[in-house]
Amino acid sequence: VRPYRTYFLAAAPGAMIGALVVDAIVDGVLTVVIATTFLAAGIAEWLGLPRMTRVRQVAAGTAVAGGLATGFGSALTGTSGPMVAMPLLAWAGLPLRERITLGQVAQVPIALGATLVFAGFGDVPWQLAVVSGVALCAGLVAGTLFTRRRGIAWLRRAAALLMIGAAFSMLAKL
Repeated sequence: VRPYRTYFLAAAPGAMIGALVVDAIVDGVLTVVIATTFLAAGIAEWLGLPRMTRVRQVAAGTAVAGGLATGFGSALTGTSGPMVAMPLLAWAGLPLRERITLGQVAQVPIALGATLVFAGFGDVPWQLAVVSGVALCAGLVAGTLFTRRRGIAWLRRAAALLMIGAAFSMLAKL
C-alpha cells in the first residue's frame, strides 16, 4: 500500500471536487454514463481483460490522476472507492488482488474528503455518518481478510458480477 500513497492522497481532493459539482450534473445522464462504464468494466473483467504478462509500474502522475478520478467518480456516484477504482486500476495494468486492496483502502480518504465538503453545506446526518464510517472500516478489514483466501479466478468472476450488477441496478432506478 505504501507505493500508492500518492494515489490515496489524491483520492480525497478528487472526492471533494466531485461533491462540489454533483448537484450541477443531470442525474439521468450521469447514471447512464457511469452504468455503461461499470458494465463495460464488468464484462472486461469477466473475460479476463486486460491480459497482462507482467505488472507495470505506475508513475506518480498516473497515480495522482487515478486518485483524483477515483475520488471524483466516487463522490459523483455516491459509491465507494472500489466501484470506480476497479476499472481505472485495471486500465492502469494492476493485478486483480492489488486492485481490490487499493480500492478498499481508497474508501477512507474518499469518505473523509466528501464528508468535509458535505459538512460545509450542512448536509451531513452525523449519526448515520459515524455508523457508516465504522461499518466502512469493518468492511475494509473483513474484505481484506476474505479476498486473501480466494483464488484469482473466483475474485475475477465476483468482481465482474458486482460491476455488472451495479450497472443494471443503476439503470433500473432511472
